This record gives sequence, structure tokens and C-alpha cells, in this order.
Amino acid sequence: MFDKKFQNILVSIILFVFVKNAEANLTNITEKNINWLTSCRPCADTLYECSQCFKDACVQCVLEIPYTSCLNCMNDLIDLPSNFNCDSRMSYHQAVCKIHCRMNNGFTITSRDGFCDEYTGRCVCTSIALPTTPHPLFNRTTASPCEYKIKFEKSSSIEVIPENISTFKPKILVEPNRPDLCTFRDRIKVKVRTKQFSAIDGSDYLGVSTDLEFNSSKTWHELKIDINNDRIIEPFEFFTIDIESVTPDIIPIATPRKIIYIEDDDYNSPNGIADDDITDVFDYDEASSFIYLMYKDKFNQDINFPDPNSIYPNNGGITTSQDRLKIVMQIIGFYTINIHTIEVNNPHECNLNSFNLRRLNSNMQPYEELMNSFVLNNRPIIDVNYYKGFQNLGIAGDSPDYLEINLLNTKDGRGVTKCEFRAFASKVYD
Repeated sequence: MFDKKFQNILVSIILFVFVKNAEANLTNITEKNINWLTSCRPCADTLYECSQCFKDACVQCVLEIPYTSCLNCMNDLIDLPSNFNCDSRMSYHQAVCKIHCRMNNGFTITSRDGFCDEYTGRCVCTSIALPTTPHPLFNRTTASPCEYKIKFEKSSSIEVIPENISTFKPKILVEPNRPDLCTFRDRIKVKVRTKQFSAIDGSDYLGVSTDLEFNSSKTWHELKIDINNDRIIEPFEFFTIDIESVTPDIIPIATPRKIIYIEDDDYNSPNGIADDDITDVFDYDEASSFIYLMYKDKFNQDINFPDPNSIYPNNGGITTSQDRLKIVMQIIGFYTINIHTIEVNNPHECNLNSFNLRRLNSNMQPYEELMNSFVLNNRPIIDVNYYKGFQNLGIAGDSPDYLEINLLNTKDGRGVTKCEFRAFASKVYD
């Protein structure tokens, strides 16, 4: 009797623990299934930019694009079921579905794309069935086909080249997933062209537009892009190399667009010549007549240090015990400015790790979201032109009354040390 009663109690306890664990797991799964609604919302443009990716290259593509914080989004996509709920009317839902299907492709030619179905309200991964007779590209020695992808030799989505490089020679490759098993048996045609942004075709570089053909004896091509090494003082400027199409179209593109930044070498050179259109508005001789600087600490309290002159290059730079510093730059005088970039001038001496920029109107209200710095050749930089080109930054703040520069943190966690800035802008006369 006692044993039976004890046995019933023990069974009840086991059932209770089992139910509680099941509830916890269900809650956990549910949370993971909806987390992407928040984490992926600001990532729509980034996801679309990587929409021709394939498998692991999707994560690599998304995370290597600057100015985004899409790591959580990608983690949430990995945990999603294959037919999660999504709204066809929401552009970022469509982008999430598309990337989710392409990154979870398995080992066969399936789930090449995806879309949110307006009738079922679910993500649908479209499939391409394997033919009875394999495509000539696929020489199958196992049950799984060979798979190829188009990629740049350097996988990063951003590359920095010096202005004095003369000719830039990036390589584009066709790469199999199993070199030990796959034999190249057909031709692949790829259309590639450059596109100008802040770097101007014909002035800063000579663009290319070409059709490349790959075959068993030619699995890579080298582009040749001439770079103009002039003596004009300029900011970091960029153009892109776009892989526009591939034939046959079942071949995925690992990185459809590569951003190329040209690093000017004339700013700190005695032979550098000032540009008539884009100038360093932090040059003291210019700035002292139309820029007024105010400083605030991390508590947003006004401070009188450092000396306003110290923000300009060749004046020793900002050195302060503050590990965070807000610099509010008010535009005064006869003209306003269209800011292009703000760059740390002396990255080896300056211990600044990151900063951000906000453009404000006369009521000290922001025009757009914060623009965050990223690093080019160890140099923290904010490129407003990039935000305009890829992050839907409007032109409402092109002639701001104020610029708010936030020095966020230092490399060593101490106060700011000897940080000089240069700010390239076009002057707009009133």
C-alpha cells in the first residue's frame, strides 16, 4: 500500500516536471520565432543587398556591411522554422524570408529563394527540383551535386586601396563546394561593372563594364581598374564593383557588391593641393570664421575644456580626462556646409575607438538617426555619402545649423588623447 502510494506520488512529480519543461521549451521556441520581428526590422536594406547570397555566405555578407547591427537578426533567422509566419505587405518580412530560404539551403539545389505568401501568411521557400540528368556543371560522384558560387577573392564587402596604387586588380572566382569531387564541365558567364558614388568615374578612377566567361581552364578573372593619383586633398571616397548577373542563373553569388574606398595620401603632404569644391572645414584658418564649438561631458553638462582650437589638425589634438565627449559645432557666418566625411587625422596617436554624428536643425532637433563610425585602415571615419547611398539617409540635413559629434569610447578605456579631426564638406553660400 505504502509502495503504491509512493509510486503514485513519484509519477505525479515526474509528470509535473515534464509538463513544466515542455511549457518552458514551448515559450523558448515561441520567443525565438518572433524575435526577428524586432531584430530584423532595421536590417531590411542590408538583407536586400545580400539577397543573392548562398548558405554561410549570407551571414558573412550581412555582418560585413558597415553601419548595421544585424548580428541578432541573423541569429534569430537560424532558429526560425521553415514556414514561419510573415506578412507579404511588409518589405522587411519579405527580405527576412528571402535570406532565410537562401541560407538554409541544405545540400541540394532547393530553396533558392523565398517569399511571404499573401494567402497563407507564411514564408515559402521556392525549390528547383534536381533533374534526372544532371546539369553539365554538376559532375556527381556522390548522391549530392557539386555546387558552385561566384565570389571575390577577398571576401570582405569593403576594401580600402591607396590612391597611389595606379591599377587596382581585384579577382573574381568560381569556387566549387567540393574541389576533391567536382569537375568543371561547362561555361559560366558573369556580367560585372563598376558604379560611381563619392568617387567619380573618369576623375578618381576609370570604370569598367565587362562580361567574364569561366570554364575548366579559366576559373578566375582579374579586373583592371585604373586609379587617378592626383595631388588634390580629398576625403575617403568610394565606388562599387557589382556582379550584376550570372548565366546559368542557378549559380549563387557570395558577395554581389564590393565597396572600394580610395584612401587619399595628400592631406598631410606638403605637396597637397586644396580642392575648390570639397574642403576641410576644420582647417583653422577657415573654420575660425564660421564655426563655433561647444563641448559637453557624458552627462550632457557644458564644459570649457578642451580649447576649441584643439579640434583642428596640427594643433595638438584633443586631450582630456573625459572618456566620452560631445562636440556641438554651430555653423555661423555667410554660408552653411554639406558634410561629406569626418575622419580622425592621426589614428596612430589618437586613442579614439569610435564616434558618431548627428545633424541638427536650428531647434537642436535631429534630422535623421545617428551615423556611426567605422574603421578604414585603422582610421575611425563617418561617411555621410555612404549613408546617403545605402542607408536611405535623406538630404534634409545637408545644410545643418548644428553638427553633434559624440566621442563614444577610447581604445584603452581612458581619457581622450591627442585626437585631431578633419571634416570634408562643400560650402553652400547663403
